[in-house]
Amino acid sequence: MKKSSIRWHRLGVSVGGSLAIGAMTLLGASAPAVAAPRLSDSLSNANGFVGVSEVAYSDGTVTDTFRNAAGAQVNVTGPRGMVVDIGPVVAQGSSGKVFYSQSVGARPPALDKSTPGAADRAIAAYEAAGRSVMNDAIHNGMDAAAAKQMLAPSGSVLNAAAAEVRLSAPNATAGGTIIMSWCTSAKSSDGKVNGHACDVQKMDQDNGGGDWYVMDEQTASGWSTDTNWFPERLTQLAQWVAYPGGNTIVNWKPSGTQTIGNCTSVTSGINDPKTGLTFTATSTICPNTFGPYTITGTQFGTTWKGQEPSANYYEGSEAVDEVHSPPSASDSPYLYVHIWW
Repeated sequence: MKKSSIRWHRLGVSVGGSLAIGAMTLLGASAPAVAAPRLSDSLSNANGFVGVSEVAYSDGTVTDTFRNAAGAQVNVTGPRGMVVDIGPVVAQGSSGKVFYSQSVGARPPALDKSTPGAADRAIAAYEAAGRSVMNDAIHNGMDAAAAKQMLAPSGSVLNAAAAEVRLSAPNATAGGTIIMSWCTSAKSSDGKVNGHACDVQKMDQDNGGGDWYVMDEQTASGWSTDTNWFPERLTQLAQWVAYPGGNTIVNWKPSGTQTIGNCTSVTSGINDPKTGLTFTATSTICPNTFGPYTITGTQFGTTWKGQEPSANYYEGSEAVDEVHSPPSASDSPYLYVHIWW
């Protein structure tokens, strides 16, 4: 289906032999010889990318853009002070064709969970700033119509806190409300292959003293715009969260890989019997397969694999995970998006 009817669907290929030298030359592994502007976010891994611009918004978020010498680009959108992990652009040859992949992750600043009321303050600050993950996605480069369909399927803005507040007990932290949201995106050097991901982190249960259960509602989309005779096409899309040590992912959905025969609406959800709250992510998933991408004690995400039938078809991926974050652990994960073409 075309953009007017949108569908949704880690970077681990290696460079071998003589292709490695050619690929690294082609992909511009060295940074451009220009002074980088001062950005609000910092790089933990650059892999030849440098900061080129920052745009600030009235809700207190920023979009920082990084680019390598060949023109490949990544964007991160969220609160100031995020840490950005950019993977290398990797090339691999097969049957006379070169395939590429690229990834980027971003981690928001951690909250000081040791102070009483930390979760309530984070929830209140998010709402007071007028933030929404839909705006994050649009600022990150997603088409506005796509963001509205992907992130507000019920017709309501995803961070409409007044509609989402469900108190687990009198005067308790508002369960089900948004603590943080942020987005990442990657684009090929010719600008024709794109991937976006967003995470909405919500409070599930605050046991006091920084002992939290939080939920991640992850969504991703990818597409190509190449209309040439021998076009570049997205073949895999993945998104995942990676928490610091000390946290434990205790529940996740989906739990297995599905074969997708036709484009269909898929909802991944977790109902927590401790609080009675339900957390979901819904996307239209198209052929061929969709399921978990990485499952460890601190990481979870999903991947779509297939072949775009033509330009401007959206492929999607989604996941929901529950994390126990004890007092000694940071609640802030990296959110990664990874594209293959």
